[in-house]
Amino acid sequence: MLQSRGINPAFALVEAAWLLMGRNDLSPLQSILRNYGQYSDDGVTLNGAYGCRLRKHFGVDQIELAIDTLRKNADTRRVVLTLYEVADLGKDSKDIPCNTQVVLRIEDGRLAMTVFNRSNDLWLGVPYNWFVFRVLQSFIANELGLDAGFQRHVSTCMHLYTKDILAARRVVATNSLESIAQFEQATVPLNLATVIADAPGLSIAQFDNLRSEELTRFFRRFKAASHTAIIHEASEASCNVDPRLGPRGALDVALSNWLSVKIPTKESALSTNVSQSSAHIAVRTAIQNWALAGGGDRQRMVEELDVAAMNLRPFLQTLLSRDLPIGVHAQLDDPNSLSVCRHLVLEIVLGCLDPLLSSAPLGIALRTNLEEMAKAAGLPPQPIKGREAAEDVLLAVFGHVLH
Repeated sequence: MLQSRGINPAFALVEAAWLLMGRNDLSPLQSILRNYGQYSDDGVTLNGAYGCRLRKHFGVDQIELAIDTLRKNADTRRVVLTLYEVADLGKDSKDIPCNTQVVLRIEDGRLAMTVFNRSNDLWLGVPYNWFVFRVLQSFIANELGLDAGFQRHVSTCMHLYTKDILAARRVVATNSLESIAQFEQATVPLNLATVIADAPGLSIAQFDNLRSEELTRFFRRFKAASHTAIIHEASEASCNVDPRLGPRGALDVALSNWLSVKIPTKESALSTNVSQSSAHIAVRTAIQNWALAGGGDRQRMVEELDVAAMNLRPFLQTLLSRDLPIGVHAQLDDPNSLSVCRHLVLEIVLGCLDPLLSSAPLGIALRTNLEEMAKAAGLPPQPIKGREAAEDVLLAVFGHVLH
């Protein structure tokens, strides 16, 4: 679990149980995530549902067969569960299985699992895959009287979409190995046996008659998450660790962290709104990458800075006057305007950075690169604070880089 990256714990629980029970109906998942219907071909079922494919799609319960095979021969290397079928090749469907195979082996007395994946979304898919397949692994291990061992994922295409890059960078910037270790020490892990025992109810998103008190309390809090007090509490808590508070349950921390990302505090919401309002994320990301990647060729960067400054000249007066009081106007002599444009370009680049990252390693690295670029361009020393600019200005200024 990472700060600034909240996954929906209710959805993860329901999806894991839904898989375990072999279901393929859309409604349980859609009751948690309303837009999940976008992956359904008929609005009722999901074509690539892993649980259905494991339990009955191929005319055999692969999970039970795997358990029986491993009971008979603990050394076997032949237990391969199939999620992808020949009919998926070239099929026009919104839901072709991303995970294609699951291989099970007993290693050093524990059940190991390797999941093969044809295409893996690092932001949306991976966190849920880890949990859902861990529940499946724990179920099979328990049936064999074993502990769950290593879980490995092999992906032929691990990817991160442009729309998620800034959010992913924020996660990297706000976490460290030390903070993750502290979090793990201060968190009581979820007992997956309770998820398995309550799988029948969880799989249909019915939470009123669950056996586990922990899960019952969690779903009551999840349902109440729209109340202001709960949102405020979650936003303050996130997954920050305070040793004085003692260990917290993993579900409580997960819900707090998810809410803190989904419904930020007033201060962070204002910062994020400012960050997102002036340009599309793709434009911002490309500009940041341009500035961060140029350290090895400073001369080339200065040349591109000059081209960007020339592109900016038509907008110079508007940008300089933007924050001035009514009736006050800025006037520059033409000989100096190119120098001003150069500096303003660097201001705009820094203005593309999410304010929440300004003091993080990414923000420090970006500011350092811009200061070195300013020095190499012969600009007079002047602090770079980061000026926001409209999307059309950004596109015009950096057209030669982005296209």
